[in-house]
Amino acid sequence: MTDLGPCSYYLGMSVLRDRQNRTLYLSQEAYIDKIAHQFRISNGAPISTPIETSPLPENSPEHRCPPDQRTAYQRIIGSLMYIMLGTRGDVAYAVSMASRHLANPGPQHIKLVRRILRYLKSTKGLRLTYKGQP
Repeated sequence: MTDLGPCSYYLGMSVLRDRQNRTLYLSQEAYIDKIAHQFRISNGAPISTPIETSPLPENSPEHRCPPDQRTAYQRIIGSLMYIMLGTRGDVAYAVSMASRHLANPGPQHIKLVRRILRYLKSTKGLRLTYKGQP
């Protein structure tokens, strides 16, 4: 076993520790940048909410998503779930709505995941903060 010192980065999560103020900050800023670049959202316009207030329209009964597009959609949802479970609980509802259509995503669902990614990209500076008792 080797002691590598204080943890500062682990599995896509940045860890910042302020011992004096007994505060721990967790952020996935680098992972969000990586995912945004991977799914070509790097230069998307900033957005202030992860999902619109109007309900998503359903697919038409004859809609069949191509297998390669479905696989890409599933990969995006998996990445969003990792971000959501790690530090960004604010996107949980939007990711939940998008993940309901993993088997047959339509254009409106792809638009939704791109919106979530744009939201994360524009708010990537947000971080989870844990404060201890002084």
